[in-house]
Amino acid sequence: MTLNEIAYNIADASGRGTNAAYIERLKFQIKYYRALLIRRDQERNTYLPDQFIQTIEVPISLVNINDSIEFSAAINGQGLHKSNSQIPDPVRLKRGVPFFQVAYFKNIYDGSLSTTHNLASITTNTTDATNDTYTNVATTTSGNGTGAVLTITVAGGTIGSSGRTVTGIGSGYKIGDTITVSKSVIGGSTDVVFTIVTGDIDPTKKIVEKVDLIPITPGNSKYAYFTKYNQATPKYFYQNDRIYTLNIPTTDAVLGNDYVLPKLFVRAIFEDVNDLRGFTYLGEPCYNDDMDYPVTADMIQMITQSILAGEYQAENQINDNEEVQTDDGLEAIIKTGLSEEEAETYENRKKRIGSPTIKHHDLGVIASFSTEKKATKFIKHYFKVNQRRFEEMTRDGIGTPDICLSEVVINE
Repeated sequence: MTLNEIAYNIADASGRGTNAAYIERLKFQIKYYRALLIRRDQERNTYLPDQFIQTIEVPISLVNINDSIEFSAAINGQGLHKSNSQIPDPVRLKRGVPFFQVAYFKNIYDGSLSTTHNLASITTNTTDATNDTYTNVATTTSGNGTGAVLTITVAGGTIGSSGRTVTGIGSGYKIGDTITVSKSVIGGSTDVVFTIVTGDIDPTKKIVEKVDLIPITPGNSKYAYFTKYNQATPKYFYQNDRIYTLNIPTTDAVLGNDYVLPKLFVRAIFEDVNDLRGFTYLGEPCYNDDMDYPVTADMIQMITQSILAGEYQAENQINDNEEVQTDDGLEAIIKTGLSEEEAETYENRKKRIGSPTIKHHDLGVIASFSTEKKATKFIKHYFKVNQRRFEEMTRDGIGTPDICLSEVVINE
């Protein structure tokens, strides 16, 4: 089910299926209960269903040495990168590591020779070879490559720019290796040596490998290059809402050119899936309210029951205990206050204020809190989770809501 469907079903069950503002408030409650129930579930069970987990793509860039992160390896050019954008908050889990996986995809080239470039660079040519065309010419190399076979044409004792053709592509070659054709094959007094340069390796002969990064703590990151056994292993740490990576190579050893920096693939249970708007995964958007909501069917039922039970309890308190007046009565009290006689009739209706209630009042009361600190935290979170929606409202000319924080002092 989508978030829109879940919210509408709850609103319809409470008799407010046409109340758009109420449905939007329900979405906030659904997100809250989802995160709460996932944390509780993880405390009881180590297994978490895949429905909870989402994946986002995050571009990275090289960290400037003037970045606020103090890290000697960055200054030494070892390659410290960080995510270009802040990572949406993951659900706080007991497992410690906030992400299930941080990885990138790496191209691994098999080092086959290109049949169109045909070894453009001759380091050592011959001047006295026997004129002829030689086929199936075996070669040797300075590197680890094997299997390269050439057709060589000698004219005027030398090999011209069109005098060699790769007929056997081999494998295992890389930029900078040399390939040698023996003088015993083509005659003359000199072996012919080719140096493999950019373009000589076929970039289409590759496999794509997923590389998982090992999590470390920010405090241990400065020592990561000095560990004995996994010094070159790709690693990451999470700080200031960003992911920092170590040991992601920037140059390809086979092709000899600079990498296009890979994107990180981050798998996690995100606290507010609304924060995933704007992120993509394999070219597709990660989230909108009409996509499947990352929650299991049984949890949808628990969320629905929790919200409806809260609504029922709140209305029963209003109707049975008369602890809160009807809308008209409450509005009149706020506008005019109470006379001394009226105050006496409310003496027995005092109640203890507990944790915030999600019950929204027609007067615009969103929630009540026992401390200013809790109220301020709620307001900050409210604007954070609704940031993109408010931006859309502003673009549409609707404007964004203002939240006022009021203190109510109750004296005996």
